[in-house]
Amino acid sequence: MAMNDQWGLRRINSGDNVQVIDNWATVTGDVTEIRQAVDGTTLVLKVKDVEDFEDYPNLFNWAKGQLITVEIPKAAKAPEVGAEINWRLRIVSPGNSVPHPSTLASLM
Repeated sequence: MAMNDQWGLRRINSGDNVQVIDNWATVTGDVTEIRQAVDGTTLVLKVKDVEDFEDYPNLFNWAKGQLITVEIPKAAKAPEVGAEINWRLRIVSPGNSVPHPSTLASLM
């Protein structure tokens, strides 16, 4: 059962069902920061453009001109700060996006 917490945010209990939307968009932007972590790398990207990909919902329409984060695995070669990327991305949780497997394959 979902409940609102003391701040009015909706919290979901572990037994609740949550709808997942398979979403993809082609995002173009500049890498502004790289953050290393134990299990991977987080890229901070300043979004220049967002395009729909096939018939998938585009959850990045809000992102043009904004900063987003993109998580890549430790084994992937991260682009350098200042590099422009044009990747197919999806949002996997609030504030967290990942590249399409074909993009990851090109980074390995």
